[in-house]
Amino acid sequence: KGRRAEDGVIPDRYPLVETPERNYQARTRRNVEDSDGTLILNLGKLDGGTALTVAHARQISKPCLVVALEAGIEPATFRDWLAANHIQVLNVAGPRESKRPGVYAAAYRCLAALIQHR
Repeated sequence: KGRRAEDGVIPDRYPLVETPERNYQARTRRNVEDSDGTLILNLGKLDGGTALTVAHARQISKPCLVVALEAGIEPATFRDWLAANHIQVLNVAGPRESKRPGVYAAAYRCLAALIQHR
């Protein structure tokens, strides 16, 4: 609610459906529910909203792949997971940069490598 994100208001150019609640937990649950599967790009211990994302995906039996960015993932492994789970709409999640400095750059590099090898 309120198009809010950690870094401010989400610009109108991004079409989205707001949750009635202002809390991030509602958004997290909705993102898991509205996708075919979730890719978690994580650094360090799985906790907070990232752990909630994994727990909710498991609770509603949605595919969830957790990638430890320290170790990385082979593009073929990612493609196989997408295919095996018939994923068309992918939710990408992970910790906030403010909680895990460096996660944005690591996640960006990982996603770029995965997309490049489609």
